[in-house]
Amino acid sequence: MRFFHRAPLLVALGAVLLLAGCASAPPPTAAMEQARAMLDSARTAQAAVFDPLDLGAAAARYAQAQQALAAKNYDQAARFAGEAEASAELARAKATLGRLKLRIAQQSRRNAELASRLLGTAGDAGRSPAPATSGGAP
Repeated sequence: MRFFHRAPLLVALGAVLLLAGCASAPPPTAAMEQARAMLDSARTAQAAVFDPLDLGAAAARYAQAQQALAAKNYDQAARFAGEAEASAELARAKATLGRLKLRIAQQSRRNAELASRLLGTAGDAGRSPAPATSGGAP
């Protein structure tokens, strides 16, 4: 008989647990903003020039995140936003590396030009005349 006194409490508790299980996650606004910021950062870093594949993948994942967000599929939107952020960060890093490699190559060419000028000039000025030989045989 005691069970029947607690039945309404158990039904209410079960309903609360059921509703809590069905509740969806909140919109991933922070994840979307972070992904967008990283995409902008990658574009600023010239990822379109140095790593268009990863930048394109990031943009595609961000578009998927926007679609999932519009469909109120917040878990999927958060996952896509995280993937977009990671791809954009990779694109930004590769763009930075590409720019640095380009600067190194340019500086190496300048160094080689300077070295050849210095060696060419120093080679002419620094040469001592050929030693004079005596007219006799060795």
